[in-house]
Amino acid sequence: NIRNRIRDKLFASDFIKDDDVINDWINEWLENMNNAAIHVNEDYSMGTVNVAFGTAGLGTITSTDYKDIRKMDVTIDGVNYYTAQRIDQTDFIPDERFISSQPVWYPFGDTVFGVKPDGDAGTARLSYYKLPTVLNDDGDELPVPMRGYSKSFVDYGLAQALQVDGKPDESARKMRDAEQALSLFVSDITPRSFSGPRFIKVMDEVD
Repeated sequence: NIRNRIRDKLFASDFIKDDDVINDWINEWLENMNNAAIHVNEDYSMGTVNVAFGTAGLGTITSTDYKDIRKMDVTIDGVNYYTAQRIDQTDFIPDERFISSQPVWYPFGDTVFGVKPDGDAGTARLSYYKLPTVLNDDGDELPVPMRGYSKSFVDYGLAQALQVDGKPDESARKMRDAEQALSLFVSDITPRSFSGPRFIKVMDEVD
């Protein structure tokens, strides 16, 4: 439907030879919307997965929609889980000692993480930010929070089409319409308690 709405708003769309081009524009805007939502709402678009790690403490995330780790719980015995705190590889020395009831994790690559203490294999239960599902087929639908902003997808697609058609001024106007809708979406998706000048999120204990 979004694809058809883009075509219907063009005076002529014969210069667009393949619907895959429009699909790409729609998915570009979907990425923008998804990233903006995650930026202002840390609990938006979450997935969960269990990942095994070996005695070296390294595990590989194979979920195709994985974007970044939000939270990690670690178990060695398969029964007791402990929340792991994130650290950087430069935050510990080679012979530093860790205890299993207070594990830590560190990024080791795009989809690889490390757990300390190592030496025992175990399982990491992850909550992670998800990439949006690519829209290609007629049956695909927008994520629920974005369905009230479908016009922004149309406006973005029109902006790209008008740019290709050599109409930069009209393209810029449509791009502004899409960006205004994005701003409204960001405002809508932001948790209400996070907005306003009086909100302070305390990260460490305060005396």
